[in-house]
Order: sequence, then C-alpha cells, then structure tokens
Amino acid sequence: MPRKYQRKQNVTPRVFWTEENLRLAIDKVTSKQLGVNEASREHSIPSRTLRRRIQVNNSSKLVLRKPPALGKNNEDRLVKHIQKLQTMGFDPLEKTVRTIAYNFAKKLNLEHKFCVQGNSTNMAGTHWFYSFMDRNRELSLRKSEGLSLARAKGMNRQEVEEFYDLLKNTLEKYNLFNKPGSIFNMDESGIQMEVNAYMLSHLKKREKVFQS
Repeated sequence: MPRKYQRKQNVTPRVFWTEENLRLAIDKVTSKQLGVNEASREHSIPSRTLRRRIQVNNSSKLVLRKPPALGKNNEDRLVKHIQKLQTMGFDPLEKTVRTIAYNFAKKLNLEHKFCVQGNSTNMAGTHWFYSFMDRNRELSLRKSEGLSLARAKGMNRQEVEEFYDLLKNTLEKYNLFNKPGSIFNMDESGIQMEVNAYMLSHLKKREKVFQS
C-alpha cells in the first residue's frame, strides 16, 4: 500500500513568479531604486534567480527587447492620434503612419534608424510599422471597400444610423447644436475621396472603414 505524501514541516513553499514581476524587479535593481534582496522580497522572486538574470540579462521568455524608437510615451501619443483620425472617419494608410512616425521623431530630435543608408523615403520602415502594430494590438490591418461599392451600400439603415451617431457626438462635443454657421458642407472638398483597396490601420472594435 503506497504511503500518503506529507509535506515537510518548516519548509518555504515554492513561489511562482511572473515574467512581469521579474521585469519590474530587474528595472528597480538596475535603476538603483532597490537592492537585489529588497526587490526579491517585494516581487516574490528568489534572490539567486534575480541576481543571475541581472548578470546575464537573459530571461528566457521575458520580453527585454529594445524600447520603441519613439519611446513608450511618444508611441502612445501616436496611437491616440491614429484613433482620433479613425473616429473622424479617416483611417490612415500604412505609409501615412510611417511618415507621421518619421516626422514625429525628426521634430522631437529623437535618435532613430528610420533613414538607413540608401533610404530617402522620409518614412519609418515596414519592419518598424509591423512591430508598432504588434505592440499596439488595439489597432489592426483592414482592407477598405472600393468607392463605388461603398456608395452602393451607403444608404442602408446601419450606415445611416452610424453617420447620425457620429454627427450627434460631434455636435455635442463641440456644442454646435445652436451654431449652424459653424457647420460646413465638406462633401466636395476632395478629402479622402478614394482609397481603393489599400490596407489601413483600423480600430478592431469598429467594423466599418468610412469613405466618402
């Protein structure tokens, strides 16, 4: 008859730490906010493990990749800018996002590798773009409908309701209900009249890509 297992007394149970805890602990030690032992206790990571990972700077699945070229805060600003364009019905093209990123870095005098030797396009590369999309999963790539098809479907109930919801939100946001003189007809202004079948950066939660 097998013996029943009994846990040993006065033995510290194994602690399961997460990769996020390890990253935070390493950051606090390397920035000299905490010592190794203090960070070990605060984030429940064995001190020997933490010390070893700091020394070799290699933590298996831990994401210790290089920071974004624009920096985390500036990249967040870029995401918000794209989202703002999308809520207005203007989903930027891939090349537009790459150009904005390049101009953003140039204006802020940020060190970057967007313009490598032989590249005079004045835009971030495709490798940066797809890494950017991978880091910001709230954005995704969608394919827009052709102009003629969009117009053919433009007068169904869902399209009309979405348009008036967007109009109502805009009027409320800028307090325009009693200011008809501040509302302009932009139908024939030439703004994004045709995008054909380009790939767009598009908010996942939205199902439609607005077109004129």
